[in-house]
Parts: sequence; structure tokens; C-alpha cells
Amino acid sequence: MAKLETELKEWVTRGFLTEEQSRVIQNYESTKTSSSWFMSGLLILGAVIIGIGVISVIASNWAQIPDAAKLFLDFLILAILALSAIRAERDGQSVVFEVLLVSLLMMVLASIGLISQVYNTGGKLHQALLFSSFITLGVALVSRKFFAPFLWSGIFMAGLSTAGFESEVARLFFEKNTTAILALNPLMAAIAAGCLARFTTSRGLTQAFRWWILWAGIAVLLVQELDSAFSNYYSREGIVKVLYGFGVLIAIDVLTCQGFRKIQKGMLLAVLGGFLIACSLPSFGLGKSLHHGIASIVVLSLAGIFLASLHARGLFQLLVSLVGLRFLVLYFQAFGGLATTGVGLIISGVFVIGSAILWNKYRNQLTVWAEGMTR
Repeated sequence: MAKLETELKEWVTRGFLTEEQSRVIQNYESTKTSSSWFMSGLLILGAVIIGIGVISVIASNWAQIPDAAKLFLDFLILAILALSAIRAERDGQSVVFEVLLVSLLMMVLASIGLISQVYNTGGKLHQALLFSSFITLGVALVSRKFFAPFLWSGIFMAGLSTAGFESEVARLFFEKNTTAILALNPLMAAIAAGCLARFTTSRGLTQAFRWWILWAGIAVLLVQELDSAFSNYYSREGIVKVLYGFGVLIAIDVLTCQGFRKIQKGMLLAVLGGFLIACSLPSFGLGKSLHHGIASIVVLSLAGIFLASLHARGLFQLLVSLVGLRFLVLYFQAFGGLATTGVGLIISGVFVIGSAILWNKYRNQLTVWAEGMTR
């Protein structure tokens, strides 16, 4: 409220608002409850801490607890969480409802591990993660906030990623290559987000996967060396086929989507094409850091302009900052040993300071320009 009052005073001074309008805004804001996001975060943190404490107590006496008692206690906790969530939703306790959903997601995953331990099933990690995602999809769909969908999508994406290491079929393509599997994450998230947007009304889960597209894509583009990921010819060929196969599915989804204008669809397709090229540069004999750096800059720039068209100014400015960071990395790579000399370090420092000053001075103009490009 203190920040708002300061801003309102400035707006009244500049003539943007009258005194009466300022008082009305202050009265309205003062009657609003505090951010449920902060409260939800604290409650979820508390639930996690309690859960860890319970697990610690049980673990210290694990050998003495009969298997039947372990399973009974586990399913009792699951039932209590589920019934409590139903009651909280019915009573309109949205924060409590979301906390219980998050707790239920974690408890289901823990229950799969418990059952595996009791019956010695010997399953693999990706099987547990994907099975947990399958049976708790409904939990993520009924959530009205971001916490439960983001946790569910994280479990699901982790299951798909670990399958790349553990699944016999995936080994034919990836050969346990971390970077290659990482490159698939944003593409898998894009397909999931597209399907959810078309066939469900869960905005929270769709938004969670869209965040995965952004952050997983950035992680791939900021990797310095991709050539080692495609060193083996047969592995490389298989990876490229999978990447471009996913790319075709995403392109079809973009072209048939009703939520974007033509120019926005064009920007998305350009981002997709640039990302696929950046990930498969070694297949074209262009696996050097310089090539990947240039491709990354182009893709991040196009993605930033697309986000600007959605008026996501914060994300646009983040991507522009990453583009600047990538330029700096390319600068040091291009100058090599010169950048480590005294003169080179002075020039580098001046370059960094100058870039920071220019960015601070023109970032708003750059944002407005990017927003105007897609109108």
C-alpha cells in the first residue's frame, strides 16, 4: 500500500487523477485481502515441512513397522487428503483446497515408492513418475491456481526425460545423451500445452506447460556446445528425426490455432524453425560454438518479439537481456586470448558498461517497438 500511495500522489500531482479518484482507489485497495499467492506458498511450504518430518519419524522406525501397517497408514493419509480437498472445495476455501491438492500429488508419488518397496516390484524411476502423472491428472485439472499444475507438469516432464535414459526404445535414439534429451523438453511441453488448450478448460495446466516451453527452450539455447550431443552419426540421425517429427506436430498445431493472428503464427513458426536448426547444426557441419551462438541469438530475439506481441513486457525484456548476455559470450569467444589481457579486459569492461547503459536507457522504447512490429 505504501508504494501505491506514493504513486497515487505522483499521479495526482501530474494531473492523471483527481483527489477524489485517488481516495476511491485507496479505499478499494485497502479492502482487498492480502495476496493469496504468498499465503498459499507459506501453507504449501509448511505442508512440505510437516511431510518431511512425518517421513523422518517413520524412516527412523521403518524396520519395526509391519508392511500391512505401512500400507494402511499410507492409504488412510491419501483418503484424508482427498476427502479434505473435496470439503475445502465445497466450502469455498480455495487456498486450503490448493494446498491439499499439492500434498495429494506428493503423497501419491510417495505411495508408489512405498508399494514398490513393500512388494519389491523393482520398477524404474520413469515408470513411477509417468504412472503417478497418469493417475493424478484429474488433480491437476481441477486446480484453479498454478502450484498443483506446475508440480504435476514437473513430475510428468521429469518422467519423460528420465525415460530417455532408462527406456530401451529411447536408447536407440538418444544413447543416454543428456543434451539431446534436454533439447526435446520444450518440444514435448509445446505439444502438451497445445493438446490441453484444445481439449480441456484447465488454464493452469496449460500455462504450466507454456512455462516449461520457455524455460526449457532457454536452457537449450544457452548450452555452449551441442556438437558432443550429436557426435555419433546414427544417434545424431535418430535424434534429428525425432526433433523434426515433433516440430511438424507443433507447426500443425500453430497453423490451426485460432488464438493467434497470422503474423503471430509466423513468428511462432520462425521461432520453432530456428530452434530446430540450432539443435541440429552439427548435422549440417556447423557444430561450432560461434554457429550455435548466432542461432541462439536469432531464436531468442524472435521469441522476445512474439512475447512482446502478447504484451508480456517482463518476459520480453528478460529475453533481450539474455540476447545481450549471449552477445557478450560470443565477444569473449571471438577475441579469445585477447580478452584475457590487460587491454582486452579494459575494452571488455567498457563494452559491458556501455551495453548496460544503452539497455537501461532504451529498453522501454525497444519494448514499444517490438510490440508494434506484430500489430
